[in-house]
Amino acid sequence: NNCVLALPLLNNSLDVSNEINSGTTAKAITENGNSAASSTQSNLYGGSYYLDGNGDWLVNSSSTSDFSFGTGDFTVECWAYWTGSSEEGVFQLSTNANGMNPGNTNTVSLRMDNVWTAYLNDGNHSFSTGATLNTWYHLALVRNSGTTKLFVNGVQDPTAVTDTRDYSMTYCAVGGNSSSLYVWTGYIQDFRVYKGAANYTNDFIPPSTHPDVVPDSPSGVAYSSELTKTTSGAVAFDGTDDFLRISTSSDFDQNAGTDFTAECF
Repeated sequence: NNCVLALPLLNNSLDVSNEINSGTTAKAITENGNSAASSTQSNLYGGSYYLDGNGDWLVNSSSTSDFSFGTGDFTVECWAYWTGSSEEGVFQLSTNANGMNPGNTNTVSLRMDNVWTAYLNDGNHSFSTGATLNTWYHLALVRNSGTTKLFVNGVQDPTAVTDTRDYSMTYCAVGGNSSSLYVWTGYIQDFRVYKGAANYTNDFIPPSTHPDVVPDSPSGVAYSSELTKTTSGAVAFDGTDDFLRISTSSDFDQNAGTDFTAECF
């Protein structure tokens, strides 16, 4: 019930937040430039929206108080695939009708500027995490109880920003930051805004159709385990002669040139 903008960006730019949250209404979205639905790159759903870095961004056509966060919690998240260069905006919330204000108050934005960088009313805050071209990233900018953090692919960036600002934005630009000079080059998918909710407070595993974990791994999801196992707990070691021993087996022979993996939590 906190979702106030939901753009799957599959085939069209329609907002479906009203189908998720009955307390809000769908926002009419204006497409600037020649932004377009694409099936070239997709992490989920089989599609995304392509922005070519030349005046392309999306913005709600009418102002709305749904983006006025006040001093409360918020979450802005999406999938982004970067094909451009430095200083390109993923999104910006502001009071400007095109969704983008250059360094203005009442602004929350995120862009790639060698590292992920947020603008939060008082200036730029650079996180330590960067990005590689031609790779999908799940990005979540989250304010929780006066602290704003960035999660990249579910991992919390070490930088945390004290943020008790009173935000009263009314427009959201997807794929833009500050002006038409700083727009996204690449693909964006499943863009969402949540008002009054810090969706992520610890590291998490975002969904993916192309997970980094291979199917045979205990962390994988392609094959279910045939073992009857407990779903909680662990084996404890107190540091005094504690260990588990497994009988000798040729299964552990690692012949020259043979791949192997050893893993655990």
